[in-house]
Amino acid sequence: MEQQEVKNIDNAIVVFLNEKQMKREELAKALGISTASLLNKRKGNTEWLWSEILTLSSLLGKTPDELAGIVKA
Repeated sequence: MEQQEVKNIDNAIVVFLNEKQMKREELAKALGISTASLLNKRKGNTEWLWSEILTLSSLLGKTPDELAGIVKA
């Protein structure tokens, strides 16, 4: 995954958490991963699994391409 895609996903997560007043721990649980794993994925240290991208896309109401910033929402 390109660094810009990681940044786009992280930005979308920040907006989502703020809008929903959701904690990182709650998002990690919804994705089925630990909070530490979520942080590593957000920083680009660990690759996102396709299943996690699909779940995240569904939660955020975006397609995977929109989430990655490949296409504009």
